[in-house]
This record gives sequence, structure tokens and C-alpha cells, in this order.
Amino acid sequence: MVLENFITPYFFSLSDCHLKGDFRYYPGQVDAPPEGSALHKYMNHTECSPLPKHPFDEWSFVKTFRDANNGSGAIAQQYLDIHYDNFVKREDLKALRAGGITHLRVPIGHWILGDITDDEPYVEGGWKYMKRLADWCREEGLQVWLDLHTAPGSQNGFDNSGHLGPKPTCNGWDVSYYNFFKTETLSPNVVRTLKIIDHITEQVAKDGMNDVVTGFGLLNEPFFDCNYFSLVKFYEEGLNIVRANMGEETGVYVADSFNPGRFNGFAWKDAKYKNTYLDSHFYQTFEAKTRALSPRQHIAIVCRNNHFMLTTCCYTDGVFSKGMGRISTEFSAMPDKDVAVQIPIVMEGIKYNGVAPELDRSIDKDRQAFLYDYVTAQMVNLDDKISSGWFYWNFKMEGGYCAEWDFLRGQREGWIPTLPPRNVNAAEEYGSCYDIMFQTTDSMSVIETFPPTPNGTALPDDDVVLAHGENVRKYFGKYHVKGEDNFIHLKYRNVIGSLLIVVALAVFLKRRKKSTYQKIEAVDVNI
Repeated sequence: MVLENFITPYFFSLSDCHLKGDFRYYPGQVDAPPEGSALHKYMNHTECSPLPKHPFDEWSFVKTFRDANNGSGAIAQQYLDIHYDNFVKREDLKALRAGGITHLRVPIGHWILGDITDDEPYVEGGWKYMKRLADWCREEGLQVWLDLHTAPGSQNGFDNSGHLGPKPTCNGWDVSYYNFFKTETLSPNVVRTLKIIDHITEQVAKDGMNDVVTGFGLLNEPFFDCNYFSLVKFYEEGLNIVRANMGEETGVYVADSFNPGRFNGFAWKDAKYKNTYLDSHFYQTFEAKTRALSPRQHIAIVCRNNHFMLTTCCYTDGVFSKGMGRISTEFSAMPDKDVAVQIPIVMEGIKYNGVAPELDRSIDKDRQAFLYDYVTAQMVNLDDKISSGWFYWNFKMEGGYCAEWDFLRGQREGWIPTLPPRNVNAAEEYGSCYDIMFQTTDSMSVIETFPPTPNGTALPDDDVVLAHGENVRKYFGKYHVKGEDNFIHLKYRNVIGSLLIVVALAVFLKRRKKSTYQKIEAVDVNI
């Protein structure tokens, strides 16, 4: 329900016609009304002029309409309603369910029920379509986990917060980050966010959606400079609100603020906090030092760094928490192309050529084979005794320029598998993470690094990644890493141990054989 231009770039490619309410649609636009509909009209560059500058988040999107219409958001509301009405289709849900998906994470804006202040340009965010989605999911056998994706003032400065800032920061939402000591006072925007959570979760209950909306994320990706004490106080109060309105069994997940280890001191540890989860997002595509890795190195990052991130939290006195669990609500199959760099190129291509670059891009079979291994390794990592599960981002995309983010396409083309039943662990189906790493063809021909990694960029500081997994060996059914568990000594210790067992067994048998003989004088010869 929250717009992102990398998911639907055509929707953001506005012209002067759009601003007048004369809505036009591009061939291949995923949220266009169906052909034959009275609302469907193709974009024509001879009749409509592209805007000099396209909007880049929901704030600038709606503001563009308001500025062109004397502050009115009515035309933006009409255009958004068409998007909501057509982006998610009933057949999408059927395909997801057939592919093994059981839950949908739905990102919502804090303005979805009309909580909009005078200084915010947003328009109401489509609650009636949220209700329709819940009805469809109920009928298709899917559960919905809502995710508050935005917050007043922006919790991270990212475009996915609704309002892109000059730099990533939590400052717009939680001004108390300046106070690095414990604070009992929440900033006005944090307080307002809690009221919004109360309003939304209360509405879920009023609309009879509790049976299908069974989870709630308190806030997506608050940046790591949020004040720790303010954030955990927000989490505690938010949990109480959700459970009061939606029921004690509701799943509640909170973001790790890009540093899961810091939450060991907070982690909801008691059994009363069951069905609560610390959420981590896993992407390699946004860092120069990981984009240019080889196929095996990409998977080694999953087996090593991602697994470490999962196991850093949450513990109580060294024992894994009986309360808060672990989860990941975002990962994708894109390892090597930074969408933040791609999307301006895409938008300019639409502006000047009327078509998105690489709209019809295909993925060759060798890259598909790598993507399959990359995805299944992440599924295995997120489906073990530590993690309680995962969500893939996103369910579908517009065009081919970043097709690796498209779950439904991945399943259609076979580089994302149909999921096994929920009672089957992913490792049983696909092997362990290291198994997958070793079966992966380590050819750089399938890597499409963009933008190129600058010379001199430091590689990840991990021996397994640097060695392309060559320092990992399997002994007695377990993988061991050289230097981390006395790898060399272990090798010989196992051999020596085996020899000692053989020698001991031989001595035992020899002694046993001797003990069966009796001295002649000890034998009773009386008949």
C-alpha cells in the first residue's frame, strides 16, 4: 500500500496529462486498468509532455498533484485509487498460494486512515482496498501481517518511509537520539505513531479482520541512530496496544535497527512474549564490497554473515530466548545490481523514450541456476532452529530491469522453487547452506555487477568468503572451517581417534579370546 518507484516506475512517470486527471498508461504497466476499460488510455508523447522532474517517493508524488491543482489532492486520490484497485490481483494471490506461500506482509502508510497533518501532502491511503485484500486472503487461505512502513517525520530518511530525506537518519522521527542516555520522554512523532498504531489495529478489529490479519510490524527499518531507550519504550508500548486491540495471540515483529546484537539487553525474554520477533533484512546488493563477489562468495555471505546476524540475538543468560524469536521480513534474489542506482536511469529512459529500459529483459539459464542456489541458501538460513520464517520482497515487479526482486516471476521461470510443506524444513529439501554453496558453479560470467565496484574496495572480512569456501571441509556429517574449530587438528584428531578405537577393539577381542582357554589342571576330568 506504500508506493516505491522501483516497484512501479511507470506509475511515477507522470505527464502534464496526469496532473489534469487525464490518466494515461504505458504498455506493460502492472497497475493499469484492464484493456477495454473506460479508464484505460495509452500514454501518447505527442499529446502529453513528461514532467521535467519525476517524483521519487509518496510525499513528492502527491505534492506534485497538489502543487499543480492549487493544493487539492483530489486528482492524486483518483490516480492512487486506480493503482490500489489494479496492482494486487486475485490471480496473484492464487499463484502465491499455489507456490507454497502462507502469509503476506502488507506495507501500509501511517496516513492509511486519514491521519494527515497540515504540513503533510499525503492523501488517504486506501483502507477499503486493504479490507478487500483481507477478504480475498481469507478465501484463498492466506494470512496477512500488516507492517507500518512509514512514520511521521520519517524514521530513516529512506524513500520507503514515504519521505526521502537528505541523508539516512532517525532524527525526523525520534529527536531524542541526541540524548544517548536513558530517556523516559518520547518525542511527539513517536507518540503520534503509537496513536496511529492504536487507530489502525482498532480498525482491524472493528472491521472483523482479526481472523486473517494475524500479525503486525510496529515500524519498518528505523535507522540505527534512533535512541535505543526511546525505541524499546516505543516497542513495549506498541506491543501492548496491538495485543489489546487484536488479541494476545497476534504476532508482533519489531525491526533490528540494522544491529540485532544491541537488542539482547531488551529482548522480550519471558514466555508471555511468545509470538514476538526481532526482524532483520538481508541484502547484498546495496554494498559495493558484496556486489562484485563470485556466486560461491555470495552464498558464503548467507552462510556466514547472515547466519551470524540471526544468531546474534536473542538470548537470555546465554540461552536462546523463550519469548522473542527471530524472523526476516525482507530478502530477495538480487545479489549484484543496486536498484537505487538503476531507478534514475529507468525513469529517464521512460521520460525520453516512453518505455522502461530492459522492460523485456530475460535471465539466461546459467544465471537462473545461480539465483536458485542463492535463494534456496537464504531459505535454508531462515528456516532452521533459530529463525521462525521469512517474507520475500517483493511479490511482483514492473518490467525486467530488476526482475530478481519478482517472486512470482521467479517461480514461473524456476529460479525460485515451489515451497515445501510447512512441516518440512528447508534444509531437508535443499541441503545445508554449505551444501548449496559447494554445488554452485563459481563462474563470474553470471554476475552482473552494477554499478561497477571501484578499485580498491575492501572485500568482506570473512575467511570463508575470501577463500570461496575452499577452507571448509565436512567430517562425520558436519562442516568445519579451518582456523575456527581447530580444523587441522580436528582432521588428524578424528583419524587418530579412529585408529585408537580400532586398536582398543583389537586388544579387547584378543583378551576375550585368551580368556576362553582354561588351564588343564582347572578342568574337571571326573566322569
